Amino acid sequence: MSTSPLLSLPGELRNRIYEFCTEPKPRQLPRNPKPDYARRPFGLYGSLQYTCQQVRTEFRPIYLARTALIVHQITVDTFLRTFYPQPTKVVPSNEVQSAKSKPQELPAFIPTAIYGVQGNIHIRTYFGQRYDATLLARLCLHHKQLKVTFLEASASLSIAPALTGFFANLSSGIFFLDMKKLFMKISITCSRYPTIALTFHPGRSIKDVVASDGTSDPRKLLARMGAPPMSEFTVLFKSAQFSRRASEYSRSGGSRAE
Repeated sequence: MSTSPLLSLPGELRNRIYEFCTEPKPRQLPRNPKPDYARRPFGLYGSLQYTCQQVRTEFRPIYLARTALIVHQITVDTFLRTFYPQPTKVVPSNEVQSAKSKPQELPAFIPTAIYGVQGNIHIRTYFGQRYDATLLARLCLHHKQLKVTFLEASASLSIAPALTGFFANLSSGIFFLDMKKLFMKISITCSRYPTIALTFHPGRSIKDVVASDGTSDPRKLLARMGAPPMSEFTVLFKSAQFSRRASEYSRSGGSRAE
């Protein structure tokens, strides 16, 4: 079998060619992807990643990093599961028991999709719809070159910069608490009264994040963890055992504990 002219070139030259294969403008992905989502042509150069496994391994990280892809909120998880390494269920070490092994924590990620994880994802939010951002948050925590930008759900809102900053801080490693071990779910609602809710893992509670000086205001606690100012948002800390709000509510500046 003859070798592709591209693959016969030195790796440094192939990388230079890949770097030229950048879309001239952001590409908007379909709102309702078909089953062959992974093989949909993206713009002028996206199909190059489907020529063979080696080219896909080399080219896809560069393409995803340099090409801004606009993804609808309702298809973000489908996009992430298709093109990025997938997180497995995180199980606290004291729950992983067997007669023949010691307690251990299951690995957080299995490297399946690509190597050198990068990205430039623009998420088009939907007004009034809750978005489960857990998968996105876990990917940001583990991959420092994953860039996420949020687009406003409505012209009357101005909350996208705060969301963009929140996930940028996750990627940068600014958060000093282990978010993955503390929270089992992070959800966001973009509306006139935007909300970010963080649900604790079983066995975790608000006591694990309350400041040493006794501060219990949710937004201040989130800021002390490493988040940017989230003054536009109601911040909720929720118990895993209850579906109702289980901690503080501070949209009006007050707080409530349940």
